[in-house]
Amino acid sequence: MATILMPPAIRDRVSPNDAPAAMPADAARRQLRSLLTIEPAVFMTRENARVFRAANYSLRAVRLWYQAIEWVEQGDPDGVLLDIDALDARVSSVNVSARRVVELLHRAAGLRPVIIAAVSRRDSSEIEDVLRAGVHAFVPASATPVCLIQRVEAARARLARPVPALALTA
Repeated sequence: MATILMPPAIRDRVSPNDAPAAMPADAARRQLRSLLTIEPAVFMTRENARVFRAANYSLRAVRLWYQAIEWVEQGDPDGVLLDIDALDARVSSVNVSARRVVELLHRAAGLRPVIIAAVSRRDSSEIEDVLRAGVHAFVPASATPVCLIQRVEAARARLARPVPALALTA
């Protein structure tokens, strides 16, 4: 029988049969979420990995945009982190722009909520076309990883909220 620790005042008023059941260790733990990083140089430092792990995120890195599209199509990541500057710097006949990558990620996700977060050294007005393509969270490159995690969590909360039904009046 598991021992349940309660203050003495409550323990005296509650019978052993009414005591709350102990939660299983797996249920008490938050589910590990996976974030896919494209052009991971900005994100994959030892410090960032430690901060993301503490926030219950695992980071997976891919170097090429089409690998990220494949991972999202398979339904694996909960979110995608983009380094917009690195993506745009590699635009060529083979590589696509950051805006196009965001559009393709949304198409690959379908109806699943996949958070797309972007980091850039540029001002948000300079990359407005990328942000309007469907980026859920934007963080300047100078921000801390904690700030990035907070923005990802806020975007997750916005996507999880049910959309209110429109009231039709006659």
